[in-house]
Amino acid sequence: MEKVGTALVLGLVLLMGCSHRDLVMRGEDSPPAERCGECHIEIYKEWAASPHAKSFSSEDFKEATNDYSFRFCLGCHAPESVYTDGEPRPRTVKLEEGVNCTSCHLTEDCRLAGPLKSRAPHPVGQEHKLYLESDLCGKCHVRTFKEWQEAPQKDKKTCQDCHMPAVKRRLIQDEPWKRLFREKEIKRHTFSPTRESLDSERPIGIDLEWPNVVIENSSIPHSLPTGDYGYREVVLRIKLKAPDGGSTLLREDSFFVETDTSLKAGEKRVFPLSVSNSALEGNTSLTVELLRNTFQGDTKLVLACKEFPLGQ
Repeated sequence: MEKVGTALVLGLVLLMGCSHRDLVMRGEDSPPAERCGECHIEIYKEWAASPHAKSFSSEDFKEATNDYSFRFCLGCHAPESVYTDGEPRPRTVKLEEGVNCTSCHLTEDCRLAGPLKSRAPHPVGQEHKLYLESDLCGKCHVRTFKEWQEAPQKDKKTCQDCHMPAVKRRLIQDEPWKRLFREKEIKRHTFSPTRESLDSERPIGIDLEWPNVVIENSSIPHSLPTGDYGYREVVLRIKLKAPDGGSTLLREDSFFVETDTSLKAGEKRVFPLSVSNSALEGNTSLTVELLRNTFQGDTKLVLACKEFPLGQ
């Protein structure tokens, strides 16, 4: 019965051909992102919660551009398409969606493209290689892409490897189309490293060579922090934890692109500590955190964290 159902769906696709032409329109007739989300349910949910979805509508961007008066920013914060030889051009519609589905997946000849070969009830382009290379992200993330190109690490990962972690699932979750798709490894559309990947791969080294803490950007192929615009701060916070659970801040250092204090790709940096012998008595421990913080001082992402037992 399942085979019959699948064959029926496939037959419908072949009969319909490219019936969903509203999905490949530009301008006023272009589909909203939620239209794509009718079939690509999980991807849409991830995108909607991502920085790409808020790249235009966020209060930070509105303030940074003086209420959108700096028009040169819109080509990347609400791009028409990444399929361009130069800088992306800004859209004139649906600006509130920021970097939306068609920004990255609608080709110049109005076909939907991606890294996977697939059957679909809409026109499909096959631009597989582009979606597997950092050049795609470099269309807008110019500074970070240049750092990636110059990074010294061997066999360095692409932007997609870290910022679009792999997950096994069906590309489409909606009936009846999902019957055409088996589970396979595809990319999450979070556009941010997951806590699981940071914990498992440990791309940032933290070591204790008493009385120094050593931080090494061992495998991230760009600086920490990185980027062209906006507020970007990485904070190193080192605390001494007492046996009773209390803690003392030993030092806190902020890294910024603008002050050229970013931790470069492959760089190792030493941070001396000053601690009295009496403070080390008992079951004390040292906690070292590397944090991506917001302008308000809130932690946006824990990049690395490690605890070292001290004392007798």
